[in-house]
Amino acid sequence: MRIIGGGARGIKLEAGDNPVTRPTTDRLKETLFNMIGNLEGDVVADVFAGSGALGLEALSRGASKVYFIENDFQTMKIIKSNYEKVKKSMAGTCGDVEFICQDWRQALSQINTELDVLISDPPYGEDSELARELLSSEELLKAGTDNLFVILEHLTRSQLSSESWKRLKVKHCNPTSFSFFERTK
Repeated sequence: MRIIGGGARGIKLEAGDNPVTRPTTDRLKETLFNMIGNLEGDVVADVFAGSGALGLEALSRGASKVYFIENDFQTMKIIKSNYEKVKKSMAGTCGDVEFICQDWRQALSQINTELDVLISDPPYGEDSELARELLSSEELLKAGTDNLFVILEHLTRSQLSSESWKRLKVKHCNPTSFSFFERTK
Protein backbone atom coordinates (compact mmCIF):
# COMPACT_ATOMS: atom_id res chain seq x y z
CA MET A 1 0.00 0.00 0.00
CA ARG A 2 1.38 3.38 -0.99
CA ILE A 3 0.53 6.99 -1.81
CA ILE A 4 -0.61 7.06 -5.45
CA GLY A 5 -0.27 10.73 -6.42
CA GLY A 6 0.77 14.21 -5.37
CA GLY A 7 3.73 15.39 -3.31
CA ALA A 8 4.19 12.13 -1.38
CA ARG A 9 3.70 9.82 -4.36
CA GLY A 10 5.32 6.42 -3.86
CA ILE A 11 5.59 6.54 -0.06
CA LYS A 12 4.82 3.12 1.41
CA LEU A 13 2.25 2.96 4.20
CA GLU A 14 1.71 0.42 6.95
CA ALA A 15 -1.70 -1.11 7.64
CA GLY A 16 -0.97 -2.83 10.94
CA ASP A 17 -2.39 -6.18 11.93
CA ASN A 18 -5.84 -5.21 13.20
CA PRO A 19 -8.24 -7.57 11.35
CA VAL A 20 -10.91 -4.83 11.25
CA THR A 21 -8.60 -2.53 9.28
CA ARG A 22 -9.16 -3.24 5.61
CA PRO A 23 -7.09 -0.76 3.58
CA THR A 24 -8.39 0.45 0.25
CA THR A 25 -6.20 -1.10 -2.43
CA ASP A 26 -3.93 1.10 -4.51
CA ARG A 27 -6.02 0.42 -7.62
CA LEU A 28 -9.26 1.46 -5.89
CA LYS A 29 -7.59 4.48 -4.32
CA GLU A 30 -6.36 5.64 -7.72
CA THR A 31 -9.87 5.24 -9.17
CA LEU A 32 -11.38 7.16 -6.24
CA PHE A 33 -8.98 10.10 -6.36
CA ASN A 34 -9.20 10.38 -10.14
CA MET A 35 -12.96 10.79 -9.66
CA ILE A 36 -12.61 13.28 -6.79
CA GLY A 37 -10.29 15.51 -8.73
CA ASN A 38 -8.64 18.61 -7.28
CA LEU A 39 -8.43 18.82 -3.47
CA GLU A 40 -6.13 21.85 -3.39
CA GLY A 41 -6.99 23.87 -0.27
CA ASP A 42 -9.86 21.62 0.83
CA VAL A 43 -10.54 20.50 4.40
CA VAL A 44 -11.10 16.73 4.44
CA ALA A 45 -12.27 14.22 7.05
CA ASP A 46 -11.18 10.59 6.80
CA VAL A 47 -13.82 8.83 8.92
CA PHE A 48 -13.08 5.26 10.04
CA ALA A 49 -9.55 6.15 8.96
CA GLY A 50 -7.92 2.73 9.49
CA SER A 51 -4.37 3.11 8.15
CA GLY A 52 -5.06 6.73 7.20
CA ALA A 53 -4.37 5.98 3.54
CA LEU A 54 -7.32 7.97 2.17
CA GLY A 55 -6.65 11.06 4.26
CA LEU A 56 -2.92 10.86 3.56
CA GLU A 57 -3.65 10.63 -0.16
CA ALA A 58 -5.75 13.80 0.20
CA LEU A 59 -2.84 15.57 1.95
CA SER A 60 -0.45 14.45 -0.77
CA ARG A 61 -2.82 15.95 -3.33
CA GLY A 62 -3.01 19.37 -1.69
CA ALA A 63 -5.71 19.25 1.00
CA SER A 64 -5.08 22.10 3.45
CA LYS A 65 -6.21 20.06 6.46
CA VAL A 66 -7.24 16.47 7.15
CA TYR A 67 -9.07 15.15 10.19
CA PHE A 68 -8.27 11.50 10.86
CA ILE A 69 -11.19 9.97 12.78
CA GLU A 70 -10.52 6.51 14.22
CA ASN A 71 -11.72 5.11 17.55
CA ASP A 72 -9.03 2.44 18.01
CA PHE A 73 -5.95 3.73 19.86
CA GLN A 74 -3.51 1.20 18.34
CA THR A 75 -4.77 1.91 14.83
CA MET A 76 -4.40 5.66 15.45
CA LYS A 77 -0.71 5.06 16.27
CA ILE A 78 -0.30 3.54 12.78
CA ILE A 79 -2.00 6.57 11.20
CA LYS A 80 0.37 8.90 13.04
CA SER A 81 3.39 6.86 11.95
CA ASN A 82 2.20 6.90 8.32
CA TYR A 83 1.63 10.65 8.56
CA GLU A 84 5.22 11.21 9.71
CA LYS A 85 6.46 9.41 6.57
CA VAL A 86 4.24 11.54 4.32
CA LYS A 87 5.16 14.78 6.11
CA LYS A 88 8.89 14.01 5.83
CA SER A 89 8.62 13.21 2.12
CA MET A 90 6.77 16.47 1.43
CA ALA A 91 9.49 18.54 3.15
CA GLY A 92 7.16 20.90 4.98
CA THR A 93 4.59 21.40 2.21
CA CYS A 94 2.08 19.08 3.87
CA GLY A 95 -1.25 20.48 5.11
CA ASP A 96 -2.40 20.48 8.72
CA VAL A 97 -3.78 17.40 10.44
CA GLU A 98 -5.85 16.60 13.49
CA PHE A 99 -6.03 13.10 14.95
CA ILE A 100 -9.32 12.36 16.70
CA CYS A 101 -9.37 9.05 18.53
CA GLN A 102 -13.04 8.64 19.43
CA ASP A 103 -16.42 7.61 18.06
CA TRP A 104 -17.23 9.12 14.67
CA ARG A 105 -20.43 10.78 15.95
CA GLN A 106 -18.58 12.68 18.68
CA ALA A 107 -15.78 13.59 16.28
CA LEU A 108 -18.11 15.01 13.62
CA SER A 109 -19.88 17.04 16.31
CA GLN A 110 -16.54 18.66 17.17
CA ILE A 111 -15.55 19.62 13.62
CA ASN A 112 -18.92 20.49 12.19
CA THR A 113 -18.17 23.81 10.50
CA GLU A 114 -15.27 23.58 8.07
CA LEU A 115 -15.34 20.33 6.09
CA ASP A 116 -15.36 20.41 2.29
CA VAL A 117 -14.98 16.66 1.69
CA LEU A 118 -15.74 13.65 3.88
CA ILE A 119 -14.33 10.28 2.82
CA SER A 120 -15.35 7.16 4.67
CA ASP A 121 -14.51 3.49 4.29
CA PRO A 122 -16.31 2.03 7.32
CA PRO A 123 -15.97 -1.60 8.34
CA TYR A 124 -18.67 -3.50 6.52
CA GLY A 125 -18.14 -7.27 6.79
CA GLU A 126 -21.27 -8.73 5.23
CA ASP A 127 -23.21 -5.45 5.23
CA SER A 128 -22.79 -1.68 5.00
CA GLU A 129 -24.69 -0.79 8.17
CA LEU A 130 -22.14 1.76 9.37
CA ALA A 131 -22.22 3.52 5.99
CA ARG A 132 -26.03 3.74 6.24
CA GLU A 133 -25.78 5.03 9.82
CA LEU A 134 -23.26 7.69 8.81
CA LEU A 135 -25.34 8.82 5.82
CA SER A 136 -28.51 9.15 7.89
CA SER A 137 -26.89 10.73 10.97
CA GLU A 138 -27.64 14.19 12.34
CA GLU A 139 -23.91 14.62 12.87
CA LEU A 140 -23.21 14.32 9.15
CA LEU A 141 -26.14 16.56 8.27
CA LYS A 142 -24.71 19.31 10.51
CA ALA A 143 -21.12 18.74 9.36
CA GLY A 144 -19.13 20.89 7.03
CA THR A 145 -19.90 23.60 4.56
CA ASP A 146 -23.14 23.83 2.61
CA ASN A 147 -21.28 22.24 -0.30
CA LEU A 148 -19.98 19.25 1.69
CA PHE A 149 -19.12 16.39 -0.64
CA VAL A 150 -19.43 12.90 0.90
CA ILE A 151 -17.81 9.75 -0.51
CA LEU A 152 -18.64 6.36 1.01
CA GLU A 153 -16.99 3.06 0.21
CA HIS A 154 -19.43 0.19 0.67
CA LEU A 155 -20.35 -3.25 -0.58
CA THR A 156 -21.71 -3.04 -4.12
CA ARG A 157 -24.85 -4.98 -3.21
CA SER A 158 -25.69 -2.50 -0.42
CA GLN A 159 -28.13 0.24 -1.27
CA LEU A 160 -27.41 3.60 0.34
CA SER A 161 -29.95 6.40 0.29
CA SER A 162 -31.04 9.35 2.37
CA GLU A 163 -33.58 12.14 2.05
CA SER A 164 -30.88 14.59 3.13
CA TRP A 165 -28.21 13.48 0.65
CA LYS A 166 -28.45 13.22 -3.13
CA ARG A 167 -26.33 10.55 -4.76
CA LEU A 168 -24.43 12.15 -7.61
CA LYS A 169 -22.77 9.03 -8.92
CA VAL A 170 -21.65 5.56 -8.00
CA LYS A 171 -18.55 3.75 -9.20
CA HIS A 172 -18.72 -0.03 -8.98
CA CYS A 173 -15.40 -1.75 -8.30
CA ASN A 174 -16.71 -5.17 -7.26
CA PRO A 175 -17.09 -6.25 -4.56
CA THR A 176 -17.07 -2.64 -3.34
CA SER A 177 -18.42 0.62 -4.71
CA PHE A 178 -17.85 4.31 -4.12
CA SER A 179 -20.97 6.46 -3.78
CA PHE A 180 -20.68 10.24 -4.08
CA PHE A 181 -23.23 12.46 -2.33
CA GLU A 182 -24.10 16.13 -1.91
CA ARG A 183 -26.71 17.75 0.29
CA THR A 184 -30.21 17.92 -1.09
CA LYS A 185 -31.23 21.52 -1.62
